[in-house]
Amino acid sequence: MPIATSAMVLLFAIIFVFHLILPLYNTNFDAFYSNILAEAHGMLFGIFFMGIMICWLNQHAERKEKINKFLNDTDD
Repeated sequence: MPIATSAMVLLFAIIFVFHLILPLYNTNFDAFYSNILAEAHGMLFGIFFMGIMICWLNQHAERKEKINKFLNDTDD
């Protein structure tokens, strides 16, 4: 049942957003399109940099885990 509820919320959100942006799309398409492109590029750069940050943090955590493992092995 949670999937159906999530799908319904998503459908209502899409309808609501399209209802809000349709007048902007119809009246000033060039400005609307350029703003959509700018936001899409910003989102892609954000995802890219967050991915790099997550990979760096993961590598850092793995390195610390290896160090702790080697320290525990030498203590035994």
